[in-house]
Amino acid sequence: MHDSIMLADTTFSIVKTKGVRVLNFAGLSSVGVWFYIGSGIMRGDDAKSEDFQWQLIAFKELLGIQPAVITVDREQAMLNALAIVFPTSLVTLCLWHVRKAILGKCFPFFNSIANYDAFMQHWMQYENAKTIDEEAHSIATLMDPSTYQGKLFNDGDAASIIDYLYNTWIQPHGRRIVKLYIDGHLHLGIRTTSPIEKQNHIMKVFLKFKPRGFYALVKAIRSLVTYQNKRITHRILYERRKPRIDLKQIAIFKNFRGNVSDYAINMAKAQYLQLNDQQITDEFLKCISPTMGIPGSSY
Repeated sequence: MHDSIMLADTTFSIVKTKGVRVLNFAGLSSVGVWFYIGSGIMRGDDAKSEDFQWQLIAFKELLGIQPAVITVDREQAMLNALAIVFPTSLVTLCLWHVRKAILGKCFPFFNSIANYDAFMQHWMQYENAKTIDEEAHSIATLMDPSTYQGKLFNDGDAASIIDYLYNTWIQPHGRRIVKLYIDGHLHLGIRTTSPIEKQNHIMKVFLKFKPRGFYALVKAIRSLVTYQNKRITHRILYERRKPRIDLKQIAIFKNFRGNVSDYAINMAKAQYLQLNDQQITDEFLKCISPTMGIPGSSY
């Protein structure tokens, strides 16, 4: 397991088992396969911060890990619990959930899909800001009423959009969203909880063939764990047998052969080739992600 990164999903509910939802944790294996680290069974929609805190403490004590980065959706009770149980971890918000929430709130104000898409381009420039100046410029654009002029059914609604973006996302969660603050941590490019959503789909498949009830849920989780363990084992065996990545042209990687997975080598190789193809300048170093294992700030 790559214990630097953890995804947590608080939105997975079990329709068949009324009043129950599952707090799922996912991790990344050395061969790039995501898997369930653990699952916590909770009450329904009325779960409080104390409920999440109990689950997180049990999870932490059982596995003894301290993830560098934890990616979640924006459930305040979960965020409060994470701050207590994992105070040194960087907690980031799933960009897919962020954009989905913005879509639901802001899209009805826009008078065309094209104008909404143009607005989202400004938002994504904010998400991907790599410097303080870029972040400040993006915020200024999003906060400027003229950005929305002629693009809304009612230009007066620009104030509602600006208020929503600032008070719901930028002010309380900017450091959990913007690339500038995230890329100093080892997250391997993971900025959404999509991998755990796929695991949730698999769990639903297992549940489909089980009777209702708590015991059925536990059996489904066990079946899923068995399935994913077999999948990862087969992937490791496959990588050992298949032809390895051609590293003849990259001498510094020669000792990786047989000791490092292709998934990890490909990530390091991409960074190496990027360095090799470009002139090393201060601007370029800002684009090198230290999360890929290359400490660009030390060059």
